[in-house]
Amino acid sequence: MFDIMGKRKIAVMIRIPEVDENSDIWEWNQALDFFHFNSVIYDKEYLREDINEIRLNFGVSSNDVGVFVEVWLSKKDSIGMVLYANYNYVEKELEYTQIGISCKEGEKYEIHTDAEYVNWYLEKFDITKEDIAEYYRYAIYDVILKTWAERYRRIYGLEKWKLEQCTLIDNGYQFKERKE
Repeated sequence: MFDIMGKRKIAVMIRIPEVDENSDIWEWNQALDFFHFNSVIYDKEYLREDINEIRLNFGVSSNDVGVFVEVWLSKKDSIGMVLYANYNYVEKELEYTQIGISCKEGEKYEIHTDAEYVNWYLEKFDITKEDIAEYYRYAIYDVILKTWAERYRRIYGLEKWKLEQCTLIDNGYQFKERKE
């Protein structure tokens, strides 16, 4: 799935109803050519309530595919946890690359990635390594893979198996020891 997405860029995403885009392929390709980067965002109505955003990022200079997931920690306070992953097309590796905390105040939106800040919020909201693994699994398998397989009439189980054969590198977050 990620191989085809990376090779064909945004073209394969255009007819997936869960993708929140109304542009034609030439508009997306113009943006890709002009900015050397473009994204597709999944429509919020298809996501679980605790997920604010799932986005795929495509670059013009490689066939890699970036994944961005924002999970609500506190919707009321506009605080989220941001997860990043990257599919390396050449190496066939899926890497969880970073965790951040997003904060929005009015028009100001920031993502903080320093360990102390992230640790404080993970402890405050009691987020575990297992919780983070579940959010990655949900975004990659239950949203991205499932919608792609349904649209292109692929066998979900086979496509999941192929994706599971990729090397998974978890550089997402080094949890510090929690005091009991």
